[in-house]
Amino acid sequence: MTAAPRRQSLVSRALLAVALMVGFYALALAVAATLVALPFVEYHFFHRVESSLLFACFGAAATVILALVPRPDAFTAPGPVLDRRSDPALFTMVDEIATATRQPVPSRVFLLNDVNAWVSYRGGVMGVGSERVMGVGWPLLQMLSPIELKAVIAHEFGHYMSGDVSLGPWIYKTRATITRAIASARQSWLRALFSWYGRLFLRLTQSVSRQQEFVADEIAATTVGAEPLMRALRRVSVLAPAYSVYMENDVMPVLRAGHLPPLATGFQAFVGAKGAAEWMHQIAVIEEQRSETDEYDSHPSLKDRLQALAALTSPHEPPVDCQSLLLHGDDRATSALGFAFGADKLQTLQPITWQAVGLTIYAPSLRAMVRQYRGWYGTLTPADLDGDRHRYEALGSRLMVNATHEKLSAEAVQVATQLLTAAIAVALIDRGWTISAEPGRSFALTLNGEVFEPLPALRALVGGETSVEEWQSKCRALGILNCRLSGGSA
Repeated sequence: MTAAPRRQSLVSRALLAVALMVGFYALALAVAATLVALPFVEYHFFHRVESSLLFACFGAAATVILALVPRPDAFTAPGPVLDRRSDPALFTMVDEIATATRQPVPSRVFLLNDVNAWVSYRGGVMGVGSERVMGVGWPLLQMLSPIELKAVIAHEFGHYMSGDVSLGPWIYKTRATITRAIASARQSWLRALFSWYGRLFLRLTQSVSRQQEFVADEIAATTVGAEPLMRALRRVSVLAPAYSVYMENDVMPVLRAGHLPPLATGFQAFVGAKGAAEWMHQIAVIEEQRSETDEYDSHPSLKDRLQALAALTSPHEPPVDCQSLLLHGDDRATSALGFAFGADKLQTLQPITWQAVGLTIYAPSLRAMVRQYRGWYGTLTPADLDGDRHRYEALGSRLMVNATHEKLSAEAVQVATQLLTAAIAVALIDRGWTISAEPGRSFALTLNGEVFEPLPALRALVGGETSVEEWQSKCRALGILNCRLSGGSA
């Protein structure tokens, strides 16, 4: 679909969305009027009014009317406010995009603890009395080149330029109103009616949102260039899941242990790690091939967006500049994290370097795990381990009382592998090896320049990539072949 038909489709769908908004309020008022009229109808025909009917109808009508009353937008800052002194390059970029799109600069720009960027009108009631605000995630400032980030910002200004941000508060408030109406209806027939209308409204408005993304892409391609935006979209499609995995697997264990690592430095290392880079590439391939879009999705698929942008590419695209715009990255990332987790909680955490995470956090945690499951290990030694997957299923299933049959096999092997890895690591630490835990990699042990990663090694044995002879030879060289995994020697 070319630009003109797409814009025509967007206008028609937006008008239909407005009609549905008006239709919902008309429907709700009609329902409330009907409920109020029912006791009068009963009195007209039967010359009496049941008190239960009177209270039920008036109460239901009151809850429906209250659900329709607009609520003020209680805007809570999603992160620290950026300013021109701290981020001059970013605001120069914002000014250039604002001039190119003939849009006012947002009154406030927030730093987000997320791989995301957005613009909106916040505050006021139903968009009246609101202010323009913008949010940009620190991982984008860190990982996107300036021209890619500029394309992302131009896309967001495209939402301002096309006017759909003005429609947004009305759509969001109507969705909230429908939700309140559904909640107030509880289990009555009104709940089914409002639920049906809500699904209809959501499907249509999400369709409008998808069309708005295409239009914003076209504006960004015209303003900055299609190629930088295509690179940015590809990059964001893998950075978002990478950041989630980084926070869950690398950062959260450190936070739970009462320490605060350098977040931006860690994320840079995570993305550059070999293992993370491999699965990020796999995600990129999958995302570019997937074209299915659910009717409730707010964004088109990456494949559809790239195909639409491919027709807009210019032979004179700007060069790639890899300079990061994230200044004082670790401090800025910590500041943004404080808005998500609470600044007071972060102040109780002790700073720690990634080099110290292994010794300070992982070593005690692995020891505690081995002590807790000492009875499970029994007399097992590394010499007893082989490539029989069924054996690991049996070992792991002893700890999985509530596992379903479908998940039992894979999860049991995973549980057994993790516990055996912990015991092997503790055995090596007891023999003088140093443990390290770099973001994006499984923890490793080092002695005299030799590096051993027990988790990948054990997975290779279980998966048949390493023979039993190779495994035993390695364990013999490490000096743990006959070491009892529950602690001590055989």
